[in-house]
Amino acid sequence: MKPLTLGRELFSAGAILASYPFEPFMRMRTLWTPRRSRDAVVFAHGLGGDPSNLLMLSVMVRMAGFDAIGFYKYPLRQPLDVSAAQMAEMAHEADAGGGVHLIGHSFGGAIARAAVRIMRDGAVRSLVTLGSPWSIDQHSPGELAIFGGDDPIVPAPDFAAARGAMFKRIAVLRATGHLGLLHHDEAVRLTLGELLANRISG
Repeated sequence: MKPLTLGRELFSAGAILASYPFEPFMRMRTLWTPRRSRDAVVFAHGLGGDPSNLLMLSVMVRMAGFDAIGFYKYPLRQPLDVSAAQMAEMAHEADAGGGVHLIGHSFGGAIARAAVRIMRDGAVRSLVTLGSPWSIDQHSPGELAIFGGDDPIVPAPDFAAARGAMFKRIAVLRATGHLGLLHHDEAVRLTLGELLANRISG
């Protein structure tokens, strides 16, 4: 692993470990401030993780003006279709008429992608995945897929393979591994840009 990639992975691993004490507060699904935005954001963590892994990214989303934020948590061995149905139901409950934005890291992104398929048309305003498993024949034309260029767990597809409706857009970040995506400034910038571009006006 390249030194810069290793440094990013170690930093992210440390940040994730430091965030675990906040997990009980994040079980409340939404943050405590009065709700002003009509659109909501729902996060899904990676396999074996918990909502606290997404603490830094959720804070940045909150600072960008999205005050209805929820965290979907799922058991380690739960089937994908069950998790997708539960996440879709949570997103439906969070929707105040402005739609929802789904963000998932690793397997959480695969859950979010599957949830989009069973939600009503137009309900999902944004789908952002970070280092999430993919298949060459998937159809996810609304998805911004962000990958680490040095991710040994979920390697990015090559651009020739990612044509058509496999993704809306793909970004591969250099010198970045699987955990580093959660704290990479470019991943944060791309995520916020996607949400702001798709948020409801007024």
